[in-house]
Amino acid sequence: MEFSNSQVDVLKKLSFANYLNEIMQHYEIMFPLLIPLLKKECFRSFVEQGIVLAKESGYTQRGPVRLYLDMMIIFGSHFEQDPLFKKLKVEEDKNVSQIEKSVTLYTLLGKYLKTVYGLSGLYFKESIRVFQRLNIKTLPVGINVSNNELHELLRGIYPQRYDFATSDSIDELITLSDEYCRRHGLKNQNNKSYLILVMFLFGCSFGQGSFRDRFIKGLLIKYFNNKDVSNHCAIVSHYASFQINNM
Repeated sequence: MEFSNSQVDVLKKLSFANYLNEIMQHYEIMFPLLIPLLKKECFRSFVEQGIVLAKESGYTQRGPVRLYLDMMIIFGSHFEQDPLFKKLKVEEDKNVSQIEKSVTLYTLLGKYLKTVYGLSGLYFKESIRVFQRLNIKTLPVGINVSNNELHELLRGIYPQRYDFATSDSIDELITLSDEYCRRHGLKNQNNKSYLILVMFLFGCSFGQGSFRDRFIKGLLIKYFNNKDVSNHCAIVSHYASFQINNM
């Protein structure tokens, strides 16, 4: 029995739909707080976009693609280019298969979760509590790359993440934030410091990452227009939604 081209196309679509359903079930367990915020269908469309990005990065097999999607959600889209996550970058080598690359990526992710996320999310949960208690009216107003006060702010909120990134990468983050501010006409010094904090916690690529852009940009605009505690709490709540279940 031979299948016609149209039948083959239907089978491919069914196979892809089944794969998407499988991934969605995985994330409903892994990120139980995140999907309700984004809405299921919206999250599903982001997963489809993520599969395209995974392919562009050389991952086309089921296991490697899902691992890449996991890391996109945890670290942000284009995390390989984020100065905060230089240690997670896998060097390109045409002689290395995507399975071998994904094994390396999995090992790097495991080390990150152990040293930065913490057992059962211990370190991440503490960063949520510190971020929640932050006095937004006393943020550092300097935005120079040598601003020790700003470095101390970030380290105080999430020391494990700061140490993982290193101070040099934090300097790069500050430089990137300066470019972002110029591009969007952001001049208020308090807003600039808060932006750096958000980039530190959400990843420098939140301006490009579909898993973050859906909500964080709108919340930031609200915060910049009105530095009300409720707007800060909304951002904290969305940060907390990236908590990983059973980790």
